[in-house]
Amino acid sequence: MKRIAIVGSVGVPANYGGFETLTENLVEHLSRSNEITVFCSGRTYSRSKRKAYHKGARLKFVPVKANGVQSILYDYISIIWSLFYADTILILGVSGCTLLPFVRFFTKKKIVVNIDGLEWRRKKWNKFARWFLRLSEGLAIKCSHAHITDNKAIQRYTSMYYGQIGHVIAYGGNQRREKGRDALFMKKYSFLVGDYYIKVARIEPENNIELILKAFISSDLQLVIVGNWKNSEYSRDLYELYSGHVNIFLLEPVYENAEIDFLREHAKAYIHGHEAGGTNPSLVEAMCLGIPVYAYDVSFNLETTKSKAIYFKSSKDLIEKIKGTIPVELKMNTVNMILVARKHYNWDKIVNQYDTLIEEVYSKGLKKKLVERIDRSDRIRLRTRDFETIVRTRGVKF
Repeated sequence: MKRIAIVGSVGVPANYGGFETLTENLVEHLSRSNEITVFCSGRTYSRSKRKAYHKGARLKFVPVKANGVQSILYDYISIIWSLFYADTILILGVSGCTLLPFVRFFTKKKIVVNIDGLEWRRKKWNKFARWFLRLSEGLAIKCSHAHITDNKAIQRYTSMYYGQIGHVIAYGGNQRREKGRDALFMKKYSFLVGDYYIKVARIEPENNIELILKAFISSDLQLVIVGNWKNSEYSRDLYELYSGHVNIFLLEPVYENAEIDFLREHAKAYIHGHEAGGTNPSLVEAMCLGIPVYAYDVSFNLETTKSKAIYFKSSKDLIEKIKGTIPVELKMNTVNMILVARKHYNWDKIVNQYDTLIEEVYSKGLKKKLVERIDRSDRIRLRTRDFETIVRTRGVKF
């Protein structure tokens, strides 16, 4: 029986986002034959809601927020604490990975890191934050026994930039769904009686929220965006600017699966504007629900949808694509999204891939697969203005 610690998510039971849903599925699968410890944010789970165990996994609560700047301290504490409970540590995200050189030097613990998306590319960070996140990313890759990317576009990037090939394990979208409250939701949301387009996202610049809003205010088409509109000055400003339009519906986060899935299932199409990250959970969940997808034209989204969605580059381009899509194209888009999702984004397949990788790291240590790095000038270009050009066009022999 392996002793495994899962570090970096807000915690379980899952009620927040992608890493939490991943952790929930991993716990359900891995705890059958392993001793699992999950580190959770004590700032998110009140004392009345905390449990010692969840689905067979031991829960430990860290008195720090799991997101934002505090995520670094949260991960540091969790990693150090996990040394007492685990032989193998699965780290989700790179925030605390500047600690890994010390863990590798002083212990024999096995380390697997899911580097998530490319956090340093997010527009909200200043220069120091970007530098720190790139440093954390590099140490995560160099100091782990194996690193996971959830998208082949990110695998190409890490191979070119660091000379090490990651293990591609995607994100699942076929969650169990409750039914039976359709009438309640129909009464709650007025826009459900007509056609509407939907987006579910954190309200951050790299998710191109304003680009999508500008596209729809120039038309009479209805748009629904579900997000954290009160989270920052940026999100509050957008809400104040666009909430007055009669065809725009800006909703606060909906964490109940049955409700958010109902909203997505009844939409005419899903609009995905993310430009940083890998296999975004909101996108694969929409694909699994069988709705057409319009996605922002970047390498990550092309890879996630296997180039089968409809892609846009600007507000004007988006609204032209929407109005120019004929019913048969929309139907084909739906069919393609379902087929891609069933093949690539099934939780049973994904947790088995994690299980296999952790077993290999635990028993063999895994020898890293190395490739030739691109030269220094191209590495500088890769992390700045020419990222998309290099990732899309450069061949990497795996």
